[in-house]
Amino acid sequence: MVTFTTTDLITSILRTAHVPQGNDTFGASDLLSIADMQMRTLIAPKISSCRENYWLTTQDQVVDNDRNEYPLPSKALGSAIVDAKVRSGTNLIHLSRIEVSELYSTQFTTRPAYCYLIRDFILELYPQSLSGTLVMWYFRIPSKLTAVENCAQISAISGDTVTVTSVPSTFASLQELDVVSQQPGFNVLIKDSSPVSIAGSDITFDDVPETVAVGDYVCLSGQSCVVQCPLEWIEVLVQACAVKIYEIQGYEPKHALAQKVLDGMVERVMGLVSPRTIENAKLISGGGSLLTPQTIGWKLPVRG
Repeated sequence: MVTFTTTDLITSILRTAHVPQGNDTFGASDLLSIADMQMRTLIAPKISSCRENYWLTTQDQVVDNDRNEYPLPSKALGSAIVDAKVRSGTNLIHLSRIEVSELYSTQFTTRPAYCYLIRDFILELYPQSLSGTLVMWYFRIPSKLTAVENCAQISAISGDTVTVTSVPSTFASLQELDVVSQQPGFNVLIKDSSPVSIAGSDITFDDVPETVAVGDYVCLSGQSCVVQCPLEWIEVLVQACAVKIYEIQGYEPKHALAQKVLDGMVERVMGLVSPRTIENAKLISGGGSLLTPQTIGWKLPVRG
């Protein structure tokens, strides 16, 4: 089984950057902070630019006819969403994005499709009379890296109760928790869930999906002790951290060489994450347009 914890990450960074043993300049927390920064500013934007739906997830909010403002997902990469629709029963109602200049009324729209406006960190839904569930698709920010001892590894599962090796002192009974897979690509299997109870080494949730397995980690919401990116990109992350360490220390020759190696790694590894299906072409659909908002539409195969 292949996994890569933050302990493994720290060891790899120290080895790659040739940080001497006993050097107090870069402690474990410092290295994880550097890795977090590189994940958000280099790794995540590069992988997301492939448009292959890594870290794609959803947030549901019940539509309230007394308001038309809904907060964008707080954990969305770049505070951006991929798309928004309203689920009504088994149907998904297409929403077209509009700008301020196109606003006409909160009660009805001159367009043949329903609309939304993004303002600051708010999605405004038009018309206000829509009913159902607002579904927002977004790219999730990779979880903040934390030490293994701040998480609890699952040793057994019984129904909706997981038994862990030990419960960290940072866990509170009603604090939101995540369950992160130890398997590549280290998905968040349960997110932002307040446990029903924590008794001894047993943590009970409202629901534990079948995807959760022994060996996975229970972490505080938004945190992870495993690095959440494809395995091939973990080596890129390690190299990026080494580059940052050389930059901080002012080692110009080492920094320049390490940056050149990093650029080459990024170029090569980009080809491994896109396309995600080698032989099967993507389809472009003509349905859901402003003129035909609810039709199935036509499709054309397009090679990426």
